[in-house]
Amino acid sequence: MVRDRRAYLRVRRAVVTIQAFTRGMFTRRIYQEFLLHHKAMVIQKTVRGWLQRTKFRRARDAAVTIQCGFRRVRAKRRVQELKIEARSAERLKKLNTGMENKIVQLQRKMDDQSKELRTQNEQLVQVNSGLGSEVNKLQKQLEQVKSRPVGGAQVSSLQEELDRLREELQEASAQRKRMEEEHGNEKMGLQQRVEELERENSLLKSEKEEMNQRILQQSKSSGGET
Repeated sequence: MVRDRRAYLRVRRAVVTIQAFTRGMFTRRIYQEFLLHHKAMVIQKTVRGWLQRTKFRRARDAAVTIQCGFRRVRAKRRVQELKIEARSAERLKKLNTGMENKIVQLQRKMDDQSKELRTQNEQLVQVNSGLGSEVNKLQKQLEQVKSRPVGGAQVSSLQEELDRLREELQEASAQRKRMEEEHGNEKMGLQQRVEELERENSLLKSEKEEMNQRILQQSKSSGGET
């Protein structure tokens, strides 16, 4: 029994030892395979990440290049539009200056015509007053001649002179009235022209201000985009 027990224990120890070495060997093999698989997974993950990053960088660079080209084209178009608007604003400014000069010239012309009319009115008033005084003088002379016994030739000459002076007085009055009407019509036409020019000038000023505001807003927006 002791001998058999010792033989059995030796065999069992040998079997346990063999099993332990075998299990350790298989376990080490499994660990090595798992380690290799894990390393392969790490390598694959790193390579895939690098490939994705490279692809993303290429796509980003291409997108940035396309955006830069599109923004450059849009900026060039915007610059052309701003140049056109600036030329339009300069043209409106010149038109505005021309309108103001025309208004000033028309106002000066109205003032000159008013001065000329006043001068002519004063001259006509002086002429009328002179003719009126001569008519009154001739009227008195005619009355004196009629009251005295004189020749009919002198009376007729005085009457003719009086009629002539009256006709001249009437003609001067008609000329004065005609000149006043002509000056009034011309002054009304000039005033209407001045009002039209002022309206056009105000419209040009409003268009100029709107264009300046639009250019300023667009320049701000373009500056914010850049």
